[in-house]
Amino acid sequence: MYVIIDISKFPYNKRRQKWMWTNVVLFLPLFGSLIYFLIDKKILSEN
Repeated sequence: MYVIIDISKFPYNKRRQKWMWTNVVLFLPLFGSLIYFLIDKKILSEN
């Protein structure tokens, strides 16, 4: 659940990416969370 909360903290203009990552994490919890932390957290953090 921490990943979902972390994803929700990003700005509204990242809405499409937020929904995509939320779905990945919900449908593939362990694998999706791992991929999120390794790859896309950096992309969402960029301005």
